[in-house]
Order: sequence, then C-alpha cells, then structure tokens
Amino acid sequence: VSNDGNDFTGDGSLDNPFRHIQWAINAASSGNTIVVFPGEYDENITITSKDLTIIGDDELNPKTINGQGIDDVINVNNANYFILRDFVITNGTDGIEINNCSSVDLNNISVSENSTNGIIVDESGYVIVDSVDVISNSVGIKILDSDSISISYSVADSNDNEGVYISNTKGIITDNTISDNGRGIRFDSNGSDDLILTRVRVEGNTLTNSNGAGLYIGSNNQNIDVTITDCRFLSNNINSGNYGAAIYSRSNSLSISGTRFKDNYTSSGGSALYIDGSDADIEITNSIFTGNSGHTSYGSVFCTNADVSITDCIFLNNEQNMFGGTSTYSTSANITILNSIVWENSLMSTSWSNMNLAVTYSCIEGDYSGVGNISSNPQFCNPFDDTLTLAISSPCIGTGWYNENMGG
Repeated sequence: VSNDGNDFTGDGSLDNPFRHIQWAINAASSGNTIVVFPGEYDENITITSKDLTIIGDDELNPKTINGQGIDDVINVNNANYFILRDFVITNGTDGIEINNCSSVDLNNISVSENSTNGIIVDESGYVIVDSVDVISNSVGIKILDSDSISISYSVADSNDNEGVYISNTKGIITDNTISDNGRGIRFDSNGSDDLILTRVRVEGNTLTNSNGAGLYIGSNNQNIDVTITDCRFLSNNINSGNYGAAIYSRSNSLSISGTRFKDNYTSSGGSALYIDGSDADIEITNSIFTGNSGHTSYGSVFCTNADVSITDCIFLNNEQNMFGGTSTYSTSANITILNSIVWENSLMSTSWSNMNLAVTYSCIEGDYSGVGNISSNPQFCNPFDDTLTLAISSPCIGTGWYNENMGG
C-alpha cells in the first residue's frame, strides 16, 4: 500500500500497490501480510474473520493512520491472530479495538489523541504489547476478559483516565513508564488472575475523589496475587480525601520487593500503601520509602487493615506517624518490622491501641523496644540517591538479623 498507489488499477504488488489499507485488506486472504509504505492514510479500517499481519515499511519514516475523528482507526473482530507493527495510530474513537482474537501482537506503535481508548482488547487470547506508546487518549490500554496481556518497553503517558486498565485478565508489565495519567494502572479480577510488575516506573499520576493514583487493585478477591519487583512509585498524588496515592490494594496477596516509594502524597492516609482488606497477605522486602506524606493521624505512609511483614526496608524523611489503620483508631492488625531502618520519621500514633507494631533487629530513631534494635544515626552516604548506601562506619553494618546489614 502506498500514497502513490491506485485502488482501481493496482494489484497490491510492490510495483503496483493499492492506495488504501482497507482496499488491501479486502483483497487479502487470511494469512497474508500487508506492507504499508510511509505516508498518512486517512482511514477507518475494519478486519473481520481474517488473520493478517500489517507492517509499516521503513522504520525511519512515519506511517500514520488517521481516523479523522469519525470512528475507530482500526477495528478487528473474530481472528485467530492479528499482528500490527511500525505505525502511528491517531484521531479516532478507539485507536485500536480488537474483539475475539486468539493472538494479538502490537509492536513499535504510537497511539495518541483518540477520544476513548488508545488500545482496547476484549474477550481475546494472548496479547503482546511491545515498544508501544499510548499518549493523550481517554484511556491508554484497556484489556477485558482475555487470557493474558504482556506489556513491555512501552509508555503510557498523559491519558485522561487510566494509563493501563486490566480486567479479568492476567497482566505482566515489564520495563514500562506509566506517567502523568489520571490513574497509572487499574487491575480488577473476579477470578484468579495475577498481576506482575517488574521494573515499572509509575510517576506523576494524579487523581481527584478516588483511590489509588499509581496502582488501584479494585477486586475484593483473595485469589489474586500481585507481585511488584524493582519498580518506582514516584510523586503520585490524590488531590482530595482519598487513599493510597501510590498503591491501593484490597484482599489480594501483595508482594513488593526492591521497590522505591518517593514523594507520593495524599491528604488522607496511606500515601505509599493503603491495604483495605483484613484478610490480605502483605509482604514487603528490600524496599525504600522516602519523602512520602499523608494524614499524620491515620498513617501518613502506610494504612493497613491486614497484617503486614516488612523486612530489609528503609523509611527515611517521611511524614510523621507513618503507620496506621483503615478504621479510625479501631483497626486490629499486626505489623512486623525486621532488619530495617526508620530515620527522621516516627512509627505510629499511640491512638492505634488495637494495632501491634513489633520491631526487631532494626535501627529506629528515638529508640523502640525490641530484640536487637539500635537508635544510632545510620549514616547514609547518599540520602537523596535512588539507592541508599551506608557509610563504612555505620552502626547498621553487620548488626542486623543474622549479622546482616540493617536496611538490606
């Protein structure tokens, strides 16, 4: 397909291309590959019951499909597979809408300025989104009632609502940046779908009158496992009296490791984490919390209705009274802190009389009773860097659990 082609005299060959992508689709058989030369194509494309690969030729020059503000730019239904690579998709209702497709592969695509969804996939199989930018749509990527989605090396930025919305689908998000959206990620499941985040930067997402600006886990479901590894939750904000600026979670299992929470804010509690379900299973290891602020009476950094295990973590320069419950001074929950450092922020208001905070083998400013605890300055070399390190003379070196360094 080429801007210089002709639908009436062309035959779809390299030397005699069609003018419009839809014309090529109509002429193609299931299993064919369509190659599109650089240029702008003002079209609203429909594919029904055909398995097609559509590739933009010449990576250095754009191939733009403009939906003209009329309808979906690309609409795919009832296919075994659909592959799309090397395109700019813009100015539609949905940028790309896919229904009932067994396999979807979207690669090296920019999807922007669509009035509803950048990408929406419903009742489909395995979905791969690789090196895709979804920018300035109402919702960036939405996937519903499908088998799984893998999103990697992609960007969701400046979408009015969610950057990524996954419902009743297993989600794997790796090496992505999700920033400046109304909400970063929303995940719901009525079944046993899991969510895995690895090396994801969730930054600058801002909400009003809702919970979970960075990540919102909406289903009250113990069968969900959420795993967060080596991620960054930075400067996520809630501008009203709601909770969980970085993460709002319910009854699901939540495992967090190697992750940094920095400068997240809500005027209510739980600027970094809000755990709503009393039966949730929460484990946090080797993570850093710095500069987070929220309501000092309710748990400025961490509000929980469930028991929580915290190991090898650092809490530095957060707002005072970091820990609290979800029901004002009546929550019953156990928080255990092991081999960690808490400095320049206090732990918890004494008003939470039904919550038990057990701290051992940790460095706590101002003293805190517990086996192996110390209260000497931990001596951070680089308190403003992404990864904190201890000076060689730090009292936290070799004095933690099993002679490990406190703080991990």
